[in-house]
Amino acid sequence: MRRQAETTWADERMENAVLRERINDVAAQVARLTASLEGPGSPIETILNADAAVASPSTNGSNGHSVSIAANEGAGKGTLAERIRALQSRASRLAQPNES
Repeated sequence: MRRQAETTWADERMENAVLRERINDVAAQVARLTASLEGPGSPIETILNADAAVASPSTNGSNGHSVSIAANEGAGKGTLAERIRALQSRASRLAQPNES
């Protein structure tokens, strides 16, 4: 019975981690869409630019690694700002016409 309880607990932890990742992905997509709808003056863009300046090793003397809770938990997907930037980059690549 103890082993079954431990297995159940481990399964629930994994399911919760997957759910957290999905929620984080949706949050990044919503923020990206909101920023694109609001345009260049979007507060989200301001936050992303400020986050990029803080994460830059030339401005704060760090080694260039930003700290995120997800990364500390082993998720390895990065901060919300990094996810938004990745979505923006992917969207801009898709929007560009293919050149032969």
